[in-house]
Amino acid sequence: MSVIVKGSSRKKDDIDWLFYYRIGYIYKCTHNSNPSELFGGVWQPWGMGRSSLGVSATYPANTRHGAASVVLTTAQMPSHTHSGQRVQLSRATGANTEGSGTVQRRSMTPNGESGATSNTNMGTVNSSGSNHAHNNMSPFKVVYKWKRIS
Repeated sequence: MSVIVKGSSRKKDDIDWLFYYRIGYIYKCTHNSNPSELFGGVWQPWGMGRSSLGVSATYPANTRHGAASVVLTTAQMPSHTHSGQRVQLSRATGANTEGSGTVQRRSMTPNGESGATSNTNMGTVNSSGSNHAHNNMSPFKVVYKWKRIS
């Protein structure tokens, strides 16, 4: 038995494809043929350069989200620390103290006795990076996507 696909003069065997691909439905394939050639109806390319995501309360139907690449802000970077080493020479005793955080320094008192004093050194760590965008895409396969519009 053959049927004529609604909206088309082409005959299809036993299946009314436009019943299955109703207006608003999406068709995905790996060949660049307009689905109207296969099923009839009017189709337009849909979602070019975008992936699809299931509808949720956070992501309603027919909304656009995400980006192929992003530049992270300081607030988006993971919490991390930088380390370094400070060396301080005390002119009074010639002692060399290495370490990080609080540095102990030997100094001479007016009566010639040596004693320990605490000295916290402040400084900056050189910045790095070039502020370029990075790829933000999951692994993917590319297909043609069509939406039936009538």
